[in-house]
Amino acid sequence: MTLTAGTRIGLAGAAVVGVAFGMARYAYGLTLPGIRENLGLSELMVDLVSSATFAGYLAGLLLGGLAVLSALGSWRLVWAGIALAAVTAALVNLRLVPRTRPAPRSNAQGGASSLVAALRVPAAYSVVYFAVVVIYFTYAADALDSGALPATAVPALYAAIGLTGMVGVATGALAQSMGSLRVAALSLVTVSAALSLLGLASDSLTATMAWACIFGVGYMTGSAVLAVWTAELVPDRAVAAFTACLVVGAISSVAAPAIAGAVIPGLGLRALLVLTAAVSLLSGVALMLHGFSRGRAVGRTRS
Repeated sequence: MTLTAGTRIGLAGAAVVGVAFGMARYAYGLTLPGIRENLGLSELMVDLVSSATFAGYLAGLLLGGLAVLSALGSWRLVWAGIALAAVTAALVNLRLVPRTRPAPRSNAQGGASSLVAALRVPAAYSVVYFAVVVIYFTYAADALDSGALPATAVPALYAAIGLTGMVGVATGALAQSMGSLRVAALSLVTVSAALSLLGLASDSLTATMAWACIFGVGYMTGSAVLAVWTAELVPDRAVAAFTACLVVGAISSVAAPAIAGAVIPGLGLRALLVLTAAVSLLSGVALMLHGFSRGRAVGRTRS
């Protein structure tokens, strides 16, 4: 069977996203209990490492490089597998992505100030979205590990997140029918619901399955809509716009675990998760209200 150029690029992109955005960025939370026990890390050091992993993500965005070092061991094997998957994804891209010439640059493109002005709302969304998501992935396995659920529940629930996250392929259609801003707002509300269940009912298997499925939907949709949203706002500079929001989100991902580590000793993990859920919910509501007010303003202008 001959693959079209679009199908080849789609398969290559899926490999990159699956490894870089999915596995490599968030396996830390899944393997956290084993890492803590094996290395005897304190809570502060755990959170500093989490911040450092996202600092590496930021460096990858800015410098385009990534080095993976792996050794033998239980949780180490997970990371060795991720490294192998990264190499495989790179080979898939070399094989499938067609060679093209760079598109000619437009002289009508605005400067950095116009880009900043256009991306104020998506950038604010990125701050909240990336912060609440990294808190979730850093502490989900830890919250479950402290409960009465079997050890096999943790990897199974991460798999459930991946399966339900496949609804993210419909993000473009949702954004076209509802508007990207509303989809982003609903994603934050959905993540808020998942964080609330994780913080309040992590001992319940039913509730745990529910929040895993809910989070998968909000997580993948919330990520995908950012690409759609920035392309709508700045179509002539879509790549620069999306990268700028990712950089903002990466900085937020670096700061969030460090802040969480500072407040957990006094607040407690479950309270932190509920507080993070409240931040996500209020941000989603604020984003929705912003969309409504902007819609009314446009309506008055047209009338």
